[in-house]
Parts: sequence; C-alpha cells; structure tokens
Amino acid sequence: MARAMTETRRRLIAVRLHEHPDLAWWQAVFDRLARSRFARGENDRGWSAGIDFMLRPNTALRILEGEFDGPGGAGVNGGDSRGAGARSEAARVFREQDEARENAVSEEERKEAMAKLRGVIGDTS
Repeated sequence: MARAMTETRRRLIAVRLHEHPDLAWWQAVFDRLARSRFARGENDRGWSAGIDFMLRPNTALRILEGEFDGPGGAGVNGGDSRGAGARSEAARVFREQDEARENAVSEEERKEAMAKLRGVIGDTS
C-alpha cells in the first residue's frame, strides 16, 4: 500500500494520464485489478500489485488483457470462463474506444483537460 505521493509517482501519474486520459478506461483497469486474486496476493509468491507496479509503462493495458488474472481468473465468480481470446478482444475494444474519443476531442480541449489534471497532481511542467 502506498503511503506517500513522491515526485516520481506524481510525474508517472501525469505520464500515464497523458497516455490514457479517459477516466472510464482507468475505471475498467482498476475494476479488473480489484477482481484479480493474483494481483491481490493470492499467488505462490505472495506478490500483490502496488502503485509503483501500476505506474509502469503498459501495465494498465496488460491488466485489461487479463495478463495478471492468474489461476482462477479475475471474473466476478472467481474465474473468467471466456478465456484469453475474449480478454484480448475486450482490450482491443477499449483501445479502439480510447482512440476514437481522443480523435473526437479538439487539441484545445485536450490541452485544457491536461492543464486541469496537472493542477490536480501538482505538476507545473
């Protein structure tokens, strides 16, 4: 569990939000992660996902693709009977939706939204 917001974490959050500014996309990532027994530490090493893990490049997409579901999957009932193909397809749909939304927003709106996000996280760059 993260106890402090370091400058490095603040910077990486800004980078990840710039890559995926759609908060619904992030909600899907965190929902899937919360259902993952593996990511919550129910694995042979006792490893669990933390903030620094989440801030790595491509980790969020890998979560959406089901890479961290582990044995038993991340489904609500303890397993994902749809399999890896469905997880990959869902991740593809999320990427396409993200791209479509990004293309639908004007550059001025995007800059305004990023300025607001930077204000929230205290980024002055």
